[in-house]
Amino acid sequence: QDEGKVHLLWLATAVLTSLISLSTLLVMLFVSRGFYLAWIYSKRLAKACAGSQHEVVAVRATDFSWRLLLESSSTLSLVALSFAFQSLWFLARAELLLEPGYLGLAVIGFSQASLANCSRFGAALCGMANNGMTGAEETEEVSGGDEWKTGNGAWDAKVLELASRGFTLRALLKFYGELGPKFDAAKHSTADVVRDAIIPMSCGTKYGNCAAAVVIMNGKTVVPERMVTHAWSNNFTHLVASVVANALRLPDYQDLVMRLSSPAELRALQAELYWKGLLDLSYWICAFSVNQHAGICRNLSN
Repeated sequence: QDEGKVHLLWLATAVLTSLISLSTLLVMLFVSRGFYLAWIYSKRLAKACAGSQHEVVAVRATDFSWRLLLESSSTLSLVALSFAFQSLWFLARAELLLEPGYLGLAVIGFSQASLANCSRFGAALCGMANNGMTGAEETEEVSGGDEWKTGNGAWDAKVLELASRGFTLRALLKFYGELGPKFDAAKHSTADVVRDAIIPMSCGTKYGNCAAAVVIMNGKTVVPERMVTHAWSNNFTHLVASVVANALRLPDYQDLVMRLSSPAELRALQAELYWKGLLDLSYWICAFSVNQHAGICRNLSN
């Protein structure tokens, strides 16, 4: 009687895994259909946008949707096969099929392949998002020869110095996370942060009294990819959130304000940006890139 109950349990487990395998196949069909339709639509869009400024994005969308179609179908197929072989193995244990020995090896093999492919797909998806759709846009060569020069050596040198004071999103978020308990994300403006954090931090450093960008980049010169204009009277957290929203290509930064206000969410946001390959995007913001000791501090001393 106990043996019969065990066989019944194996049979019930086999039925359950069979249902999981079938449902996985159904999910694969629906997901693959969605990505196939996205691929068809993006192909039509790419043709319609030929020669326009939107053609590059449309082509990227075509490649992105096609690869997702292949990746999702192969990943879910492996998952379905893994559960299917598990179901056969459970049926064998219930003595409804042949000896389960070889089926056990098949279960182990397909399960390992399925797990490995799911991990690979997750990593590939981050890479596809970064390189295909949400990554940094390709930028043109910055130098442009000597056309920008005025002929005044001192002036041109200062312009080049200022233009090389970019900093990465990684450095900005690290600075933000180290503002300390006195910083009130809901209250303090950019002007507050400049006077209470940026100026003290960049005063008397090994680089002298310098721009904050020099300090947070450890003296490394960076020609920025993007420039941000802002009002010093605005909330500093909103400024940082808008920069992150730009990196992630989000239409607004409201949700990011909430995430920046929590240390745990800030760490999660940094991890998200890391896996999307966006932490090294570089920016130029006057509060960081201009030497405040040559402006605010000198005017105060005068």
